[in-house]
Amino acid sequence: NMVNAMRALAIVMVPLTAYFNSAVLCYWVTNNSFTMGQSLFFKLEPVKKMFGIWDPPKPVPGQETKGLFDEVQKLMAQKEEEVNALAEERIKAHNEIVAKQKKVRQSLMKKEGLKKKGEK
Repeated sequence: NMVNAMRALAIVMVPLTAYFNSAVLCYWVTNNSFTMGQSLFFKLEPVKKMFGIWDPPKPVPGQETKGLFDEVQKLMAQKEEEVNALAEERIKAHNEIVAKQKKVRQSLMKKEGLKKKGEK
C-alpha cells in the first residue's frame, strides 16, 4: 500500500537527515508547509470553481482501476513493440538490398563469364 510506504519512508528519513545542515531543515519545513497549504487551498470548492478545477473522474463500474506502475509497464511494452517492429522493418529492408546486390553481382558475373568465354 502506498500510504504505508510513505509512512515508513517518513520514519526512515529521520535518522538519515539527522546530520544535515539546519538550512536544509528550514528549507524543507518552509517548502512543505507552503505545499500543504497550497494543496488544501485548491481543494476548497469556491477555489475550484474560481479556477475551473474539476473533480477527478469517477471510475467506470466493472472496469479495473490501474495504478501508475501498471500504466508505466503498459507504455514500456508498447515502446518495446514499436522498437521491435522498427528493427524488423530495418532487417527486411537490409535483406532486400542484399538480395538486389546479389542479383546484380550474378548478372555481372554472367556478363563477365560470357566475355571471357568469347575472348578465348
